[in-house]
Formats: sequence, C-alpha cells, structure tokens
Amino acid sequence: MPLLMMKKVDRHLLYLNEAAYSVYVESADRMGGDPWVRWARNFERCLPLTLWQHFGKPLGHETYARDVRNFNEETRKIHDVLRQGRVVAFPGDEYTTALSAMESTSPSMHSKIREVVQGFSNL
Repeated sequence: MPLLMMKKVDRHLLYLNEAAYSVYVESADRMGGDPWVRWARNFERCLPLTLWQHFGKPLGHETYARDVRNFNEETRKIHDVLRQGRVVAFPGDEYTTALSAMESTSPSMHSKIREVVQGFSNL
C-alpha cells in the first residue's frame, strides 16, 4: 500500500500508470487554485484533502466541526485506495505549506491532520 511522497505531483504520472491515484490539496470553498488543482478536481483518480479555507487562508477554529467531517470523509477515501494496494502520490510541499499555516489558526485540526497523514505511511 505505497504512499509516494513527492514535492509536487505531475499529472503525467497518472497518465503513465492507470492504477495510480493522487491526492491534491483543496480549499473548503472548492474554488480557485493553481492549474493542477483545477485539473485534479475533474480527474477521477485524484482525491481531495481540504487544508485551506480559501487558497492562502488557513482553516480556522470557527469551522472545526465542518472541517473534521470533511477531513474524515476524505481520509477514508484515501485510506480505502491505499488498502486496495494502489499507489497514491502525495504532494509534500503543498501539504507542508498548508499545515504550517494552519498551526496557529486551528491547532486541534493541525494535530489531527498530521497524525492521520503520518498514519498513512504505516499502512
């Protein structure tokens, strides 16, 4: 159940390996983002991981209940794909940037996300 940590995921990886999936860092409002994110929203083998309120604005403690619900659903899907033995590419740079920004605005969400994502590599 390989989790492939990468600096940035290249979409060509998904075209070359039909069994590969990718995680992309999403915003809660599901709007905006760089060209990779806009493309990934419409590609069936890309799995969202919501780490921003809006791109550049970290998740806050005010929306904790919604964020936990979304996070649990998204990580369940990622976990299911990993348990199927699929390769999942994970965007390390984007994840680290979003997690660092969230540390001061929602510490409880920050620690929950960090623990679960670290647990993926132990599957």
